[in-house]
Amino acid sequence: MTRPEVGADGHTASPSPDAEQEQGRRRVVGVLADPDRPAELARSLAGDGRLARRLGQQLAELEPSVDWDVQVRVNALAEQLGDLPDVFDAADRRRRAEEWDWVVYLTDLPVRTAGSTVVADVDTDLGVAALSLPALGGIALHRRVTAVMVRLVARLTGTAAHAQGDPDSGLRRVRRAASMLSAPVQPTDAPSRDVEQRLTVPGWRGRMRLLAGMLRANHPGQLLVGMATAFAATTAASAFMIFNSSTWRIATSAGLVRLGPAVLAGMVLLVAWIVVRHGLWEGRHDQPDRELRRLYNLATLATVGQGVVALATATFLVDLGAVLLLITPEALSATLERPPIVTDWFAIATLATVAATLAGALGVGLQREQDVRNAAYGYRQREHQRLARDAQG
Repeated sequence: MTRPEVGADGHTASPSPDAEQEQGRRRVVGVLADPDRPAELARSLAGDGRLARRLGQQLAELEPSVDWDVQVRVNALAEQLGDLPDVFDAADRRRRAEEWDWVVYLTDLPVRTAGSTVVADVDTDLGVAALSLPALGGIALHRRVTAVMVRLVARLTGTAAHAQGDPDSGLRRVRRAASMLSAPVQPTDAPSRDVEQRLTVPGWRGRMRLLAGMLRANHPGQLLVGMATAFAATTAASAFMIFNSSTWRIATSAGLVRLGPAVLAGMVLLVAWIVVRHGLWEGRHDQPDRELRRLYNLATLATVGQGVVALATATFLVDLGAVLLLITPEALSATLERPPIVTDWFAIATLATVAATLAGALGVGLQREQDVRNAAYGYRQREHQRLARDAQG
């Protein structure tokens, strides 16, 4: 296996093509991944050979007959997570210990600097790159991660610049691969002497893409599964409302125009209850950085909001089905003392949903704390740090 040469200053330098030919054709790329979503992605890309195949395809012209090997290790590097450059020394030590040629650190830590979202940092001297997953957004994540990691490795090996005759050509490929909604990924000044290049997405597009990535990392689907108790509570409350003739009179007299905002208000109250009840809001003592604190809270609100909207929608569909099936026109006409119209059934189902959504707060309060707290981005970050400290201890 070819190893980068170590200079007198302790840094590594990429070997020359002639030296590579003499020493062999096996290259090992290590992937250090944070627990949870980064580890899942890294194992998936390495396990099915996707990343190794892409490396072979993209670098075939300059690295013919190379046997690419991708190895994954899970390590939060929690003590160094203040900024991406801080992880480089720790990642380099792990690279040396594992005898990797290069290493890419995959993290779900969101990084903002000077109003821009940080996508990646690169240090070719150390043979280390760091990639922030949330900066890639929330869609087509496997494809985006594969494309960007291939280009980062190309940058580390020096083959991207040599292939195009331009030292920045590899960075342009990274910008195209990582783009979303035409958000320009662009190089900025290196934040320290240890970082050769930093890639960022400036402005509001970078913030929106980062928020989308954080929302996906929160696993909204797991929150839905965890809200089963709340759905049981809403169903029970709905049954009581549906078979109460007073509900029919109130719902039909109020109409859908008034009941619509009531449903929205009920969902907002339920989101607030979940956040307060389970202590999901990030304060200054939890996250000192003001901008990151806002992003953490927005991601948490969006995640919980998704769960509440899904809960209310499912409740409404169940209520509507029950109303249409069980409340006959004759029974409704006798109660309202007038011929019923189609919107009457929808109004009854909507009012039942309003009451059931508020009753769902009780169900949420009775379910497992962990199911809800995992929806808080800051909470999961602190759990990663705690696990890393325990492992180091």
